[in-house]
Amino acid sequence: MIAGPDVSAKIRGLYFVDNRGIEITNLTTDFSFTKTQMLFQKTVLETISSRVAAEIVFDYKREDLSSFNDKVMIHAAFTNSSLSLADLNRLYGEIEGDDILRFSGNILGTLNDFDAKKIELLSDKGMEIKADMRFVNAVDTNNGFVFEGNLKNIKTNYQQLKRALPRILGEKLPSELDRLGDFVVKGKTLITSKKMDIDVAVSSEIGIAKADLKLTNVAAIDKANYLGEIELIDFNLGTFLNKPLFGKITLGGNVDGSGFRIDNINSGIVALIKKFDFYGYTYNNLNISGLFQNRLFNGNLMVDDAYLKMRLKGLADFSSSINKFDFTATIAHADLVQTNLFTRDSISTVKGAVSIDVQGNTFDDMIGAATFTDVVYVNEKQPYTFKKFRITSATKEAVKTITINEGVDSKDIAKGSLRGNFKFDQLVFITKNALGSMYANYKPYKVAVDQAIAFDLEIYNQIIEVFFPEIFIAKNTRIKGSVKAKNEAIKLTFSSPKVIAYGNVIDSVSLRMDTKNTLYNTHLTASKITTKYYNVEKFNLLNVTKNDTLFFKSEFKGAVGNKETFNMDFFYTVDENKKSVLGIQKSTFDFEENIWRINPADNTENKVVFDVVKKEFKFSPFHLKSNEQEIAFEGVVRDSTYKDLKIDFVKVKLASFLPPIDSLSLNGRLN
Repeated sequence: MIAGPDVSAKIRGLYFVDNRGIEITNLTTDFSFTKTQMLFQKTVLETISSRVAAEIVFDYKREDLSSFNDKVMIHAAFTNSSLSLADLNRLYGEIEGDDILRFSGNILGTLNDFDAKKIELLSDKGMEIKADMRFVNAVDTNNGFVFEGNLKNIKTNYQQLKRALPRILGEKLPSELDRLGDFVVKGKTLITSKKMDIDVAVSSEIGIAKADLKLTNVAAIDKANYLGEIELIDFNLGTFLNKPLFGKITLGGNVDGSGFRIDNINSGIVALIKKFDFYGYTYNNLNISGLFQNRLFNGNLMVDDAYLKMRLKGLADFSSSINKFDFTATIAHADLVQTNLFTRDSISTVKGAVSIDVQGNTFDDMIGAATFTDVVYVNEKQPYTFKKFRITSATKEAVKTITINEGVDSKDIAKGSLRGNFKFDQLVFITKNALGSMYANYKPYKVAVDQAIAFDLEIYNQIIEVFFPEIFIAKNTRIKGSVKAKNEAIKLTFSSPKVIAYGNVIDSVSLRMDTKNTLYNTHLTASKITTKYYNVEKFNLLNVTKNDTLFFKSEFKGAVGNKETFNMDFFYTVDENKKSVLGIQKSTFDFEENIWRINPADNTENKVVFDVVKKEFKFSPFHLKSNEQEIAFEGVVRDSTYKDLKIDFVKVKLASFLPPIDSLSLNGRLN
C-alpha cells in the first residue's frame, strides 16, 4: 500500500541476491516505511545457512538516512535465530570462520554505536555466550573501535573465540590462551584500539585465573603494558608454559610492566605463592619480588615451606644467546625425600649456603664457579658436614678444564681436575666403546671422535659414604687416567690404602688399566682381601686381550696361614649371539693338602655362557680332578621370576671324594 510518502507491505517468501552476493532464500515480514520510521515486524530472513527471526524498528529523520551507520537508531529483538559467519562476513568483513551462531537478544543503537542486551548465544562448535555488550565503531573501525562487556557467562576456547570475534578483537587475544583449553569467562571488560580494562575470572581446564588489569598499547597485544592484580587458583603452570616439571600454582600478586611472552616480559612483580607443585611435591608459602625484564629475572625468593626453608637472591639472565646465572641461596632446611629431590635414603636433609656465578646453556658449555659453604647433609646413618666445596669451569681454545676445590683447604669431597674436549652425555658411551673395542663383534655407540678427557682426582671418604653408604675408602685414595674416543683407549690408575665394600675389606689395592697396552690391559693387586666366606692375601691379577678374548691370570693365597695357593687362569669373551662367555683354562689350587686341577685337558669347554638381561646361565661340563678324586658338572640356571633361582639340571660325578667311601658316581637331574 502506498499512501503519499508512506509505504507498507506484507512480504511473503521474497527471494533474491543482494548486491554483496548474499543469496536470500526467504524474506517474510510485515514492512512499513514512513518519513521517520521503518518497521520490520514478524520478520524471518533466511539464507541457505542462516535464519533470523526478529522484530526490527528503524527510527530516523529523513536527512539521517544518508548517514545510516551513524544516525539511524535500531531497535531489534531476536528470537531463535541462527547466523552463519560466512554470511556475516559479507556484511562485516571483520568476521571470519565457518561456525553457525544460534542466538537471541536485543539490539539498541546505531550500527556504529549499539548495545546488545540479554544476548544468549550458542554456536555449533560449542561456544556459549551470555552477556550485555556495547559496540562502538564496529563498522567504521577507523574512528576507534570500542567494546564494553558485562560477561555473565562465556564458555569457549581460544580458536572459537578468535573465529567468532571481529578480527580487530581476535587479533588482540594473547596466543597463550590456546593452552587453557575450554574455559569460562565472567566479569567486565572495556576494549578499545588503544587500551583494555579487564576485571574477569577465567575458569579453564588447567585452573582458575583472575585479573583486574589496565592494559595500554594493545595494538600489539603480546607487547602491551599492564598494571593491576592477578590471582591464580590451582592453575597448571606446567601446561601453560609447556614445562612438565611444573604443576599447579596458587598465587596472588601485583604486576606492573609490559609483554606477555616469555621473551619480551618486562614486569615488576610482588606475589605470595600459596601453593606450587614442582617435581611431584607441593610447596607452600613462597614470597617472590623482583623484575622480569627481557628474559632476565632479578629479585628475591623466600620459601617458608614445612620441608624447604630458604632465601634466594640474584639474577637469571636469558636475554642473550648465552644464559647467565648469578645468585646466592641460603638453605635453612631442605628435606630431599619429602620434596622428591633425592629418595634413595629414608632420611635426607640438607642445609647450607650456595653461591653460583656461571654462564652457559648446557653443562658442556658452562663456565664459571659454584661454591658450597657450611653444608650439612643428614641421612638415617649420621650427619655429614662439608665446610667448603668449590667447582670451577673454564674453556680455552676448545679445551675445557674443571677444577674441584682448587685453592680450598677441604678434604670433605674431592680435589683435582678434569681436562679435555668432551661432552658429558657421551662420556659413558666413549668409555663403553673403549672397553668394547677389544671385541670384534662389538657394535660401538655413535660419538664425536675428537673427544678426550684426562682426570686426576683425590677422593675423600665422606662424599663416598653419602652416596654409597656400604662403601668406605681410606685417605689418599686416588684415581687418575684418560679416555680418548679417537683410538677408543682408556688409561686408568686407581690406588687406595683400604676399601671396604658391602662387608668385604680390601687392603692396599692398586688397579692399572690400559686398553691399548700389548703386554697387559689390566693389572690388579691387593695385599689382603677379607670376606665372610674366604680370606685372600697377595692377590695378583693380570689380563690381556688376544683374538677378541680377554685372558686373565691370577695368583693368591688363602686360608689360615696362607696354606692354600691358587693359580687360576680364565678367559672372557662375547659369542656370536651377543652372550657373555666366562671360561676356566688349566688351573690349580690346593685344598686340604690335596692339589686340584681344573680343566686338566686345557680345552675351551669348561665355561659358563650367560645372558645378564634374561638372567640365564648355562654351565658347560666343568672338570675338577685331584689324584683319584674327580668332579664333573653341567647345568642351566635361570631366574625367570627375578627373585627365585630355578635349576633345570645338574650332573655331578664323584669318585673317592669322601674318605670312608672307596668310590661313588652320581648322575641325575635336579629341579
